[in-house]
Amino acid sequence: MLNKSKMVLVNVFIPIVAELKKQKKNSIIIQNERVFPMDSIIPITISRDGTWYYGSSEMFRQDILALLAKHLEKDSQGNYFINYKDQIHPVAVEHTPYVAKSIKNIDSRELLLQLTDSRIVGVSPQTLFFQNNVPYATFRWKHDTRLSRQALWDLGDYLQEKTGKFFLLLDGKTYPLETN
Repeated sequence: MLNKSKMVLVNVFIPIVAELKKQKKNSIIIQNERVFPMDSIIPITISRDGTWYYGSSEMFRQDILALLAKHLEKDSQGNYFINYKDQIHPVAVEHTPYVAKSIKNIDSRELLLQLTDSRIVGVSPQTLFFQNNVPYATFRWKHDTRLSRQALWDLGDYLQEKTGKFFLLLDGKTYPLETN
């Protein structure tokens, strides 16, 4: 849980920093009552395919990715940040914070997704959602996980289409898939 001073940082300073970076203005931010030149904050970015970057360098150590992903949070304005050991670092997310590389288990209770950060997480089949023919699931926040092509292929045997609507059939149960 964030204390009041951290909420001010998340709600006020992170959006300001993001806007200043877009405008390429040199400014400062305050973090835990310390002042940093904005240029000293190296951005962490999660690309559309789920690859994490620190600046322009790809982050590839799975133990570090899992740690950072575990501490990823989202504020009420939709900004993402890592909150670890009383340090907050903004994270730019190009599409969704999580991408499922594959589905490890499929049953009526849960789908076990393998994320790009190497974690295996369970999601309810009822959270599947298609938007513009792209599949999403809900892990921590609504529709925060995009399913890769491989994950969609893993689901393929369980999907059915009837009169333009799609359904997921698991263990004799039918789950209508929300589309938009």
